[in-house]
Amino acid sequence: MIKLNFELMINECKNEILKDNFEKVETLIDEAFKLNNNSPKIHNILGVLSEIKRDKALAIKHYRAALGLDPSYKPAIKNLENITSFKYYFTYEKLYFDEDVDNNEHKK
Repeated sequence: MIKLNFELMINECKNEILKDNFEKVETLIDEAFKLNNNSPKIHNILGVLSEIKRDKALAIKHYRAALGLDPSYKPAIKNLENITSFKYYFTYEKLYFDEDVDNNEHKK
């Protein structure tokens, strides 16, 4: 696999999640983690992946880990707000992958 830079790997994770290619996402996350293990983006993606797999407890842990690394990281804030909401239900439209949380336009 050609070494992609960190940001490209994170963007590729989003694309592969929307294609339900979770094995590829896990491989990309492993590689991205080697490049930058202090990024909230990795834990946010892992939270999204856990949420899709219906592991709500693990998703919450990853969103909180992302916020531990950067308390102002908006995607993790929004994802944590959504998943801990009393009226929570899973939908791809409520998943936030990147910092443009006001323009969340990923449809499956």
